[in-house]
Amino acid sequence: MPMQATFKLTSGCKLTSGLYCLILMATLAIGATGQAPALPAAAPEQLLQQAGAALDKEAYEAAVPLLETYLAQNAADISARFNLAYSYSMTNRPVEAIEQYRKVLAAQPDLLSARMNLGMLLRQDGSNEEAIEHLRRVAAAQPDHWTALTELGHALGNLGRVPEARAAYESALKLRPENHTTRMDLAALLAQTEPAGAEAHLRIVMREMPEEQEAQLTLARLLEDRSAPATAVRDEALQLYEDFLKTNPTRTPLRLHLAELYLAEKRPAEAITHLETVRTGAARAPEANQLLLEAYLATNQKGRAEPLLIEMIAAQPNQANLHLALGSLRNEVKRYAEAAQSFARGVELDPKSSLGWTNLASALYLLKDYPRTVAALDQVAKLGADTAGTYFLRALALDQLRAQQGALDNYQKFLSLADGKNPDQQFQAKERSRVLTRELQRKGGRK
Repeated sequence: MPMQATFKLTSGCKLTSGLYCLILMATLAIGATGQAPALPAAAPEQLLQQAGAALDKEAYEAAVPLLETYLAQNAADISARFNLAYSYSMTNRPVEAIEQYRKVLAAQPDLLSARMNLGMLLRQDGSNEEAIEHLRRVAAAQPDHWTALTELGHALGNLGRVPEARAAYESALKLRPENHTTRMDLAALLAQTEPAGAEAHLRIVMREMPEEQEAQLTLARLLEDRSAPATAVRDEALQLYEDFLKTNPTRTPLRLHLAELYLAEKRPAEAITHLETVRTGAARAPEANQLLLEAYLATNQKGRAEPLLIEMIAAQPNQANLHLALGSLRNEVKRYAEAAQSFARGVELDPKSSLGWTNLASALYLLKDYPRTVAALDQVAKLGADTAGTYFLRALALDQLRAQQGALDNYQKFLSLADGKNPDQQFQAKERSRVLTRELQRKGGRK
């Protein structure tokens, strides 16, 4: 049975990845003249038979050299060239496939199956403009060609031609309204420019195919993108993420993302649930530690935050911010000596941390180590980071060391910046300033 001149899909042909194939028969295809080209010898017929048998078995690697050898002797055989192009595409050789399909179309421009396959390959290769030309011709000749319409939607969407892509997808959905892959492609296209339309399509998919979890996840992301924290829309997005994770518990990146959302929502307890799940899972994510630390501190769980910080420091001993965080935690629970050690290590690693030096000074002052308090504050001054608070702390430490002039100067600097924000400290600074002024005057200091 010879191949038809129009190269229509034969009854024995299969569809693979949307590409259309032609099956080689033992005889050559009839050319455009209606006459079968003559074979010079039996060898070419044998090559065709072997290639046809390989194609029947989907053994495309085996078919390629047979077809290449045959075409070297019979370059005008469009059927064999089509099958070589198809075999190239099925063996991940798109460049060669595209070249062969172009040759097929140069010889027979009305061969829609070749044009369709070429359009798909060009689109996948990123040559969207050229792909559109071929796909439009297929769709114009066969308006009910669902694959041509969906591929056209992909190519147009890749170029940002949203209205045209939308029209192609909608035409495809009219032919196959039950095809939820196309509906999700359309939703993805509309997500940025028409989120309400995208949402409507995703909800159709979820209603008709509850098991289609990627639609659930896509809708959650869409709702998240268009909502603010603590709103009904954001709450629905969070719930969709929760439902998705119930059946996909190993999606660690999503679990971390959900935890971040909960922290932004000021719902740290729910974030902790997910973060602790990540830490106990098989694929532990180091980034979960920082989020979990934030959540523990937000819920005042210092007893759980400290061992976590120690674990994080063991893993990253040269991270100054971790030592400083541990120091702050220990300072809050009045373990000042340990706090000072952590702060000292933190500023050793990051000498430019004015906050680290300030916190170290605070811990040392509470330990009544006034000389080291002043030394730490000197580092703050060198960094040009003095504040009302550091002036006051320096004044207190110098006062304890009986460095009256220095104490008085720093009380005055504090008062010049205080601006009524710390009334108790201002009262203390004013009283001590008066006392120190009198003492200095008695010693012959200030007049």
